[in-house]
Amino acid sequence: MTRRALVWLVVLGLVASAAVLAMRHRLEARYRAVEIVLDGDDWVSLIRREGRLTSEVMADLRQRGAVSVALSDNTLKRLAEEGAVSYAGGGQLASAGRLATLREPFAGLAAMGALRTDAVYVSGSPDALEFVSVRLTALLGSERVRAINGAIEVLGTVPDLEELGLGFRPADAAPYRAAGLEVVLRPCNFRGLTPESLRVMVGSYAATTASPTLIFALTEVQGYEELLADAAAAYQRVGARYGRIEVFTARRKQKGEDRLTALMRPSVIRVFSITPEELLILRPGEVVDKFVRAAAERNIRLLYVRPLLVTPAGTPALEINLGVVETVARELRALGFSPGRARPLPPLEVPAPLIWVVALGAAALVLLVADDLARVLGTPVARGAYGVILGAAVLLSVLAGLTRLDAPWRQVLALVTAVAGAAGATVWALPRERRSGFGAAVAGWLTLLRAVAAASATGVLVAALLSRWEFMLAFSTFLGVKAAHMAPVVLVALMLAFDRQGEGDWRATVQELNGWVAQPLRLGAALAVLVAGLAGVMLLARTGNISLPLTGAEQSLRTVLENLLVARPRTKEFLIGYPALVAAGVAASLGWRRIAVAFALAGAIGTAGAINSFSHLHTPLVYTVWRTGNALLLGAVLAVPAVMVLLWVSRRLPRS
Repeated sequence: MTRRALVWLVVLGLVASAAVLAMRHRLEARYRAVEIVLDGDDWVSLIRREGRLTSEVMADLRQRGAVSVALSDNTLKRLAEEGAVSYAGGGQLASAGRLATLREPFAGLAAMGALRTDAVYVSGSPDALEFVSVRLTALLGSERVRAINGAIEVLGTVPDLEELGLGFRPADAAPYRAAGLEVVLRPCNFRGLTPESLRVMVGSYAATTASPTLIFALTEVQGYEELLADAAAAYQRVGARYGRIEVFTARRKQKGEDRLTALMRPSVIRVFSITPEELLILRPGEVVDKFVRAAAERNIRLLYVRPLLVTPAGTPALEINLGVVETVARELRALGFSPGRARPLPPLEVPAPLIWVVALGAAALVLLVADDLARVLGTPVARGAYGVILGAAVLLSVLAGLTRLDAPWRQVLALVTAVAGAAGATVWALPRERRSGFGAAVAGWLTLLRAVAAASATGVLVAALLSRWEFMLAFSTFLGVKAAHMAPVVLVALMLAFDRQGEGDWRATVQELNGWVAQPLRLGAALAVLVAGLAGVMLLARTGNISLPLTGAEQSLRTVLENLLVARPRTKEFLIGYPALVAAGVAASLGWRRIAVAFALAGAIGTAGAINSFSHLHTPLVYTVWRTGNALLLGAVLAVPAVMVLLWVSRRLPRS
């Protein structure tokens, strides 16, 4: 198989990828409703603290763009704070009865000698007692709960029982519905759940609101760990949606969320929230930016808003928080979103033959790079083997699509494609003809343009391979992010270092490597290796969502770019990779081979970053295109000083 045939297969794969991404873009364009959810407990606490009416402020929040309020589980403690019930341990009641007269029904229980020190007694209105009795019986079993003399006796301790989640009542939602707001439910898990008690609890969710959205409280999803399948089935029966909270560290993930996500597919919505600890140090404008970027950049459709409790002096905290909600809603509308009840993202249904063609194109791209690498290393591969490899790639894609291995296979193929494409884009973009002066400068910027075009084409293949529901919602992610940034640098080094060998054999390559190893270690070389190693470590540490913290200057630069541009480009691309590509093109045109190789290695960081942008399927496609274009423009401008220095040096060197 010839290289020309491989190129045409890549083109065919790109056409198929374009069709896949067009389907994805149409789906994303319809997925624009963003739900601003208020944390009910914190907002009500703030409203009462400032002496305002809850109904009045909630109606105001609805006008400003809030869509719903999150309700927490009823508990004995919460019901007592609302005045619906009273409760106390049997020992506590017996002691209190010796000091003062108890109220009924506790007085009657004491008179009967029925108070047990290992039980908790609850009294209240008939409706409240019925609610508590039904829920506690479901959760704890009838042998631990009984009605006695107008009260409820529950075997257990006050600390264990007073925070036990009892579910919801339709009346809980009534005040918020009167203000025009929907409700979102925040149940917590109870390790003593049974399939029967779970059905009772889920029934209370459906009775409170139709097709309830559930964002679980605390550290576990409901049903963890043995009842997750039962929980998912119960939720689906009542049309519930699961709100999965976005986190950036494994430590913050709720236990059971991955399994529940798979079971609830596609009734899952991504949730973004700012923790109370973060809110203590953020300013209102920063809070707004975080919420807006979550919706615009990461397909987040539930924004969970807690109020800022530490606010600048001079303005009431409630007014500042009302302004935050209003500003978030206004900026979302300006970006084409509409505040409203969020819905799950439907699965992207891509015909299997399209994915097979994409896989064929991706494999052909990998083979093009492998062919170049094998040639310069003096280990050419028989052309006939390429047909076998391409056939195997398509066959594996077909077989994987019939099993649960489809997603892992696509991840592996996407990683290999990304690595090969980043290296190939860097090497292929370098000019082959000698030029000087203005011609060399033009060659430098054309190098950048060719490299970004090739990297973007690779990114399109990668994005099409990963166009699945779980990747679009970031429940599964691109495999090997750090490898995808470092491996291209190594490949570029090999492809350029041995390029002068032409069609030499592998023995010459080994001989040259031995010569390099046998050379004495010089101080300059040792320092260069040390600097390169530190740069590599920093690159790895700063790659991915979980990385080294930003410096103050970097954070300031990001903030400026986010305010000025539709999509902030990646720092490694426009500040390092793209200027280095321009400099590599200029140096190659001037005939400075070693300098060109050094710049090309740094340039590979830029091509890898461009491809990585396309691999973020949870970022809308339009946003990725904007980000890539902005990086290209900024990188080209920032390369001007480097080009001027290189041309200045070239004019002062003796002509050979």
